[in-house]
Amino acid sequence: MKSRFLATRDCVNFACAEDQAAMQVVSLTNSELVFAMLKPFTKLGKAVAMHSTGISRLCRRSDDDKRKPRFQWPMFDIAEAAVDTVYLQLLIWFSQLLVPFIAMLTPLVLWFHFKWLSI
Repeated sequence: MKSRFLATRDCVNFACAEDQAAMQVVSLTNSELVFAMLKPFTKLGKAVAMHSTGISRLCRRSDDDKRKPRFQWPMFDIAEAAVDTVYLQLLIWFSQLLVPFIAMLTPLVLWFHFKWLSI
């Protein structure tokens, strides 16, 4: 019976399969951290676009309400921040099984991630 693998084995760059798996998990964790850092900018960009294009003014009913309102900063969504933090924590804990050095960086990364999302 022919076996199927999710990833092909790279014998040239990695001495064993665990090293290759560790590298892939750490790269997934890093990319998740980078995308999490970009999330507040996308929320702010969406709020600015909504404010500047006047989409929010089209939804109002009377002419008195159609004047340009003050800019509304995006609200901090605690549920979304909790899901992002738990997901990143899961990835970091799983990568600690393969790369134990990450255990020293975990408190700093999680603190920075939470502070960044609460801006």
